[in-house]
Amino acid sequence: MGDKFWWITTQDNIEDDSGFVSYALARRYKSFAKLKGVVWKWFRRQAGRTDLNASETLVLWAVCERHRSECMACRDSFSYLAKMTGLTPKTVGKSVVGLIEKKVLWLAVEEERVLLKKAKRGGRKHIVLVGLNAYMVREDD
Repeated sequence: MGDKFWWITTQDNIEDDSGFVSYALARRYKSFAKLKGVVWKWFRRQAGRTDLNASETLVLWAVCERHRSECMACRDSFSYLAKMTGLTPKTVGKSVVGLIEKKVLWLAVEEERVLLKKAKRGGRKHIVLVGLNAYMVREDD
């Protein structure tokens, strides 16, 4: 995974409120269906939060639906997520910012080891699920 997907790490002791994912743990999820099952368990937990508004929950659903195992993130544009949800790209952007502020998501820039507070032009951005590694550990036991 290396520098490209820098949030996938060789660290084993990852905090629950982190977007980092253990490389060794991710490799054990050879079945995409099993990984998606964990992603949906993570989503159901987040969707029950009372501090998320409807747009944020809908965007979170779209991010989980488009989560990819090769990068352990969603790499779709806000425009694509807007088409999926029926929201405007601007609303998707505001929802992502809200989810970042609530420590539900990270917006990571590929190869730059940078987390954004909101989207900006340039660089390949990935939407990373915060705390997914903890769910993967529980399901792996």
